[in-house]
Amino acid sequence: MGKDDYFGSNMILFDSNTNMKVADAKIIRHDRDIQSIYISVTNFDLKNDEVYKILIIFEGRLFSYLGRTRGKLSDDVMEISLFNYSEVDLRGEPRYRVDKKGIAYRIRNIKEDVIIEKKMLMNIIDISKNGVYIELESMELEKGFSFDFFVILDDKQIERLSARVVRKAKDDSDRYTYGCELYRASRENE
Repeated sequence: MGKDDYFGSNMILFDSNTNMKVADAKIIRHDRDIQSIYISVTNFDLKNDEVYKILIIFEGRLFSYLGRTRGKLSDDVMEISLFNYSEVDLRGEPRYRVDKKGIAYRIRNIKEDVIIEKKMLMNIIDISKNGVYIELESMELEKGFSFDFFVILDDKQIERLSARVVRKAKDDSDRYTYGCELYRASRENE
């Protein structure tokens, strides 16, 4: 897992020193032999020979790499060599602030065996390789609830992700935030 063809997958680049998000991009080519990916850089600019932290969203899971920009192949295509692959996530793994919108579209209350088919806007505050921290204003979830959602990157949806609520908190403005574990939904449960 993680060494498969990432063509068409979405990725998020972060500054390797500050963990601040630099850009969202779609992978337009993946050369597994040399572990390089190629992205369109028409909406942003990356420095050549710089190291970035990269999260790749592939088949409903997140994979973490470091990547070094190798240069532009044309005016709008940049090559990035991948290294330091990691798929094991510990709670101490870094969380990346993304401040993106998402749409939760299927909520499961496992205790009562109820599925709620309703689209709800959510704020994705940060994300790690196996977790997501969200805010959901239109509905209160409980620990153990699970949900399917899309993340909106540059006004486009990416593949479906699934998460399970493991922590719940209420802030000063009576809004609930949720620490969630990401997992890949099994097709049999749909």
